[in-house]
Amino acid sequence: MRTIVLALTTVTTALLVSACGQGANSDAPPPAQVPQDVRESLRDAPKTPVPAAAASVDVCALLDETDAAAVLGTLEKPPEAKPARGSLLGECAYTGVKGSGSVSAHPADELAGTVEYMGKSKPVQTLSGLGTVAYATQYGVMVQPAGQTYFLSVFIVGAEGPALTEALARKLKL
Repeated sequence: MRTIVLALTTVTTALLVSACGQGANSDAPPPAQVPQDVRESLRDAPKTPVPAAAASVDVCALLDETDAAAVLGTLEKPPEAKPARGSLLGECAYTGVKGSGSVSAHPADELAGTVEYMGKSKPVQTLSGLGTVAYATQYGVMVQPAGQTYFLSVFIVGAEGPALTEALARKLKL
């Protein structure tokens, strides 16, 4: 399971790094593969200013063990906090009997570029009732909490991973 979580973290970081520089303030239109409603919500998403030195985020405080276990099944170990580094502002990894997942925080100005990048090969769907804006992508759920200078990425691997990702995102304390 540790290998799966490490691989998930590596994929998440690689995807977000590749999307850097394509933030919400970009003048380039989103790619055509991103549905019209998603393109409009990305264009209209609040432009939350990001401080010069973005502070780290205690991501584990946003999803407690009980809520994580309700989605992932009995947790095999306590949530594992990971420190901020680069554009990763914080991360918390969860390992349950139904799968392993992570919730990570990234600068808000990287949300549009990240969603656009993820929409290049698979459709992106707008989700309602989660933060200011939220998107289901092939890699997980991206959520912009209201008034925050970061967005959250929720990913789960395992046989039931895709089906559980949105459920885990909806457990976040936004």
